Amino acid sequence: MSAGGNIRTAMPKCPSWLGRLAKAEWRRVAPLLAQYGLLTTLDVSALAGYCAAFERWRRAEEELAGLDTLVFQTDKGYMAPRPEVAIADKARRDMASLCKEFGLTPNSRGRMTLPNTREDERDDFEREAQG
Repeated sequence: MSAGGNIRTAMPKCPSWLGRLAKAEWRRVAPLLAQYGLLTTLDVSALAGYCAAFERWRRAEEELAGLDTLVFQTDKGYMAPRPEVAIADKARRDMASLCKEFGLTPNSRGRMTLPNTREDERDDFEREAQG
């Protein structure tokens, strides 16, 4: 933190360990979050978690898109959902949970008060959502 307590001195760097798709998602959302004061150095892990979940979801969905069926026959002859289905579903739930933390859904945005936002800067939708 700086002397004034401002933890938003610079936009946090994207973690180098994120995969290609996760880094692309970071580059898409981080500047917007930082612009509205919703991303600080304290939030790197949470946003990285969202981006990693995004990549898992995208990769699982891409695998599923190339298949004819969402089930497979096990060694014992039973039909079971493909593992990619569970991976995609879990990653989507992880993403949804973290999206809410950053106001990345319409519902969560409507409940937020943006830091450093003057009343005259808010759009009509935000004014209506805030009451």
